Amino acid sequence: MTAPLSTPAPRLTRTLTSGGTRIYTLTVRAFEGLSVNVFVVVRGDPARPDYVALVDTGSGLSLSTEGLTGLAAIRDTWGEACSWRTLDRIVVTHAHPDHAGGLPFVRTLTDAPVAAHVRGVPILQDPESYRDTMRPRLEAYRTWLGVPADSPYGVRLGNRTRNLMLPSGCLFILPLKTATYWTASFRWCIPRA
Repeated sequence: MTAPLSTPAPRLTRTLTSGGTRIYTLTVRAFEGLSVNVFVVVRGDPARPDYVALVDTGSGLSLSTEGLTGLAAIRDTWGEACSWRTLDRIVVTHAHPDHAGGLPFVRTLTDAPVAAHVRGVPILQDPESYRDTMRPRLEAYRTWLGVPADSPYGVRLGNRTRNLMLPSGCLFILPLKTATYWTASFRWCIPRA
C-alpha cells in the first residue's frame, strides 16, 4: 500500500521588469509528474495595482487548482494587493489542459474577462463540439498513417478522440488575433502604461 500523494506548496518566484512591472511565476502541479508555470502580472503601486493579470490556470485537477493559492502567497510575501477580486484579466496562452484546464475553476472565483488566441477560443468555449469535430480528423490521420485501429498506438489515438480539453466551456470576451499564442497573450497581458 502506498501513502496518499500530497500536494506540495507551489514554488513562487518574482521577476521585476525595467518598467517596474512585477511578474510572479507560480509553479503548480498540472498532473501527476507534470508541473507547469502560471504567471501573475502586476503593474502599479503594490497597495493599489493599476493592473493584475493571471496568465494560464493550470489543469482542472485539485492538485493544480490548490496551487493557485499562490495568489495569497504573493500578497503575504511581497505585499501585493492581488486577489481573485482584483484581477483585471485572465490570459490563456494556449488551449492545452495543463494551461487552460483550470479555467472553469478560476471563473468561479473571479469575473475578470478572459483573453485567448482566436484559434483557442472554440476549444475553450465549447470543448464538446471541438472534440466531436476533431474525432473524424484524428481517425483519418490514424488511417493515413497506416496505424491499425486495434494496435496499441491505434487504441491510444482512439482514446484521444474522446478526451476533452476542459471539463466545461467558458465565455470569452477578447479573442486575440496576433500571429502566435505567446505573443498574442503577452501583448494583451501587459498593456502599455
